[in-house]
Amino acid sequence: SVEVDGTIGDVHVLFANTLNVAAGQRTVDLGVPVNGERLGFFVIQNGFNAYGSLPDNLSFVMPGTDTPFDIDTGLPPELRSATLGALGNAPIFHAFSTLNPGDAVQVLSGTSPNGRELLIGFEDLSTTSGDNDFQDIVVAIRVTIDDVLVL
Repeated sequence: SVEVDGTIGDVHVLFANTLNVAAGQRTVDLGVPVNGERLGFFVIQNGFNAYGSLPDNLSFVMPGTDTPFDIDTGLPPELRSATLGALGNAPIFHAFSTLNPGDAVQVLSGTSPNGRELLIGFEDLSTTSGDNDFQDIVVAIRVTIDDVLVL
């Protein structure tokens, strides 16, 4: 999540391997963001091959530090694990284009006709050299009857 002040906190990998998500584990309850909080999504290119299942102790930090990353800096953040250290073996693409190298757009999104579903399509290669199909990972965020966000 991106806090009201622009810092990234509460970083989680929702799916360790997007090529092998069991049918019963494809839905994740995202809860309801607090007022002013934003959700940010990211993809680690070939992340499972690079790291396997990552521990649930991740953070995005200012490069070379342990300082929580602020999206207003306009620089790419560094992914860090409390137990594994800096995770720089694979490119990471963010839904916030300003966090990508060269401010590259790696995501296209749109809503369903009823407005209760947001589809987010990721390109898992740099858009300067990839196929730009934006279907390598597609995330659907649905709002339930009681306004809870579900992935």
